[in-house]
Amino acid sequence: MQPRTLGYNSSDANFLKGMDERESTLEGGIALSAISQNSTYIEVMLLADIMNKHKSWIGKVEVGNEFKAGAFTFYPSLVMLYQPRKFINYYYGVKNSETTINRLAYSPNSGFTFGMQTYIKYPLTNKLSAFFYARADKIPSSAYKSPLVNNKFIYSGLASLIYQPNPMKIKK
Repeated sequence: MQPRTLGYNSSDANFLKGMDERESTLEGGIALSAISQNSTYIEVMLLADIMNKHKSWIGKVEVGNEFKAGAFTFYPSLVMLYQPRKFINYYYGVKNSETTINRLAYSPNSGFTFGMQTYIKYPLTNKLSAFFYARADKIPSSAYKSPLVNNKFIYSGLASLIYQPNPMKIKK
């Protein structure tokens, strides 16, 4: 399960006044993963909107690898998401009832998002690690053509601490 946090409210910006709320949601589904002996991995996911907000699904493929540099462990990967028309229209479309002089009606098509991301882990003790995540996604051109959008990229990140009371030891 993962959150989808693209939602917005008409009070979030002056330009959005008159827009219906687009709600964030949770997505869940199935994933198939495989990892090679050299730490290259692939993951294929099919995720559905389990809170029935955008009433759609997305497909995701991620390919990455694990690298070590001193105590740091890096997990860079490339990501491709297929987003159906219904999904993109929910977050980036403009209904006839939402139009203004500066915001015309818009009904986008399906599209692909391409991204790059990395997870970075650094052990602080044998049970506590710092964990960082950074990601950049290029949104589908059908979403970028929306009058609601002025940036082709979405950037996200995370910093956290991970505590493992009984860390697993993997034999190689």
